[in-house]
Amino acid sequence: MASAPPILRFTLQVLESLEPESLARTCVDGLVELFGARGARLTASEAGIDVRAGAPDADGARLPFKIAAAGQASATLEVVVETGPDLPIVRQQMLDLVAVVRRAWEHAWSLRQESRRAREDALTGLENRRAVEEYLDTLVQRAIHEGRQLAVMLVDLDRFKQVNDVHGHAAGDAVLKVAADCFREFVRPSDRVCRWGGDEFLVVLDGAAAQEAVKIGERLRTAFARLQQARGTTMTIGIADVASLCDVVASGEALLERADACLYAAKRAGRNCCCVAPPTGR
Repeated sequence: MASAPPILRFTLQVLESLEPESLARTCVDGLVELFGARGARLTASEAGIDVRAGAPDADGARLPFKIAAAGQASATLEVVVETGPDLPIVRQQMLDLVAVVRRAWEHAWSLRQESRRAREDALTGLENRRAVEEYLDTLVQRAIHEGRQLAVMLVDLDRFKQVNDVHGHAAGDAVLKVAADCFREFVRPSDRVCRWGGDEFLVVLDGAAAQEAVKIGERLRTAFARLQQARGTTMTIGIADVASLCDVVASGEALLERADACLYAAKRAGRNCCCVAPPTGR
């Protein structure tokens, strides 16, 4: 591909881009190179992309192109070029390339949406189990090797089955959504929450030790129990951190097993409470 004409090389690079970010970088760099542009910029509000090259604010003709498809994030490609008699020809050449970029942009966004849906719980909008399983092991290993804190909370909704049996599954779904909203409000912005399955949720607290996780869990549990929309359900929480893994091979699975054991201990203790795994030693 290195020996291909520059425009063909640019087109192939665009079509091979699978992520909006890499596509944005290719567009900006390619248009600056192909047309000797003073600057180029591609913005996409929802993606948070704002890629620049050269000097977008330099004097010259500004040629903005919309490349977003209906229903997708708005994206604008703006190129600053020298003014002159050839400007209409340059603009038409760019339009031809932007048509290719637009198709690639649609494809990249479609792939991103599919990937997001595969990792998101459709009912609550939280991450799903698959998403957490993909990164938890890495977080545990990093915490062990870098001496960082890491804790997880397994949360079960008490008497949730009764809501479904008495009020119907629509009411049960509403309770799950209320629980999800409660997590969003009372966990830290850096924490990651997923619907683990059924009426169970998992919170990954990067940078938190067990005792900090207990404080967050108690705040969450107390707030949820007060909500009328919870329909009498409460939260039972099992907590474990990396300090509880000193006597086992550290892994995401081992950390979850500790939290799960604490969850069942909390249920045996009467529910609507937190139970934390103690630190262990070799």
